[in-house]
Amino acid sequence: MHLIDEGRVRRLYNWNLINDKIFLSLMFRMKAGRWINWKNPMTFNEKLKWLILYDRKKEYTTIVDKIKFKEWVAKKISNEFIIPTIGIWDRVEDIDFSTLPEKFVLKANHISGGSYIHRTSQKPDRDHIIKITKQEFNQNYFKRNGEWPYKKVKRKIFAEEYITDHSEKGMPDYKFYCFNGDPRYIQINSFRDHYYFNEEKKISDYQLFYNDKWELQEFIQGYPGKGDFESPKPKNFEKMIEIARILSERIPFVRVDQYNIDGKIYVGELTFYPYGIFGKFDPPEWDLKLGKLLDIRK
Repeated sequence: MHLIDEGRVRRLYNWNLINDKIFLSLMFRMKAGRWINWKNPMTFNEKLKWLILYDRKKEYTTIVDKIKFKEWVAKKISNEFIIPTIGIWDRVEDIDFSTLPEKFVLKANHISGGSYIHRTSQKPDRDHIIKITKQEFNQNYFKRNGEWPYKKVKRKIFAEEYITDHSEKGMPDYKFYCFNGDPRYIQINSFRDHYYFNEEKKISDYQLFYNDKWELQEFIQGYPGKGDFESPKPKNFEKMIEIARILSERIPFVRVDQYNIDGKIYVGELTFYPYGIFGKFDPPEWDLKLGKLLDIRK
């Protein structure tokens, strides 16, 4: 039994009573059951914590900001790979629902993954949407996990076009694990529901991993469970690899998330620290295998 729990460690961190290194060390100890090796990190999860402390480029704050990120992607490749933005507001209460189309997506710019999707012809319930989106808007990844790039992101709420491939299981999310500009593995998550802001919170139905040659792998990381089938290779897969390579160049590790609707590619976001500060591998030896690909010496 631990003398301190996660809640207490986070409170100490938020009150500035412990520094970043102590916070990450304690959280890693509770999640992994051992202390992190700061002098010679070997596993993928250890090296990600090392990067949180020692790889602090100002550009990362721009990249995690979901609004500024779109401008960054447009300069790097093209705005044709960006999901069009409909509106931007400083507060959830300021959302102008009269300007929104029948179907739309609401997102906060300072968090990863969460979104509210309105995909019916029914008139949106303004009060209900404001209530549930506030919960996500108030999240703070820096205080929760020590993810420093989010610390200085000016919070905003924005709406973007709703995109879908109309599949029964939901549109797959292709997540490219990139090591110094080299996309090596692709995680595929399929979602039935994207209503992350909804009290009917659901996580993706399955997860698969492929390598860059589209060969099914034996491991998964984080949630959910592994799918018991294979996923078809998406159209323009080579283009997705190229996009991931360009967007991840000169970054020790980053996950480039993309969508592909019958060959039409969209870049969703870039994630520096998948699953917060600790994402378990199954089988666990893959933590070390992916760690060998992550060269922090550069």
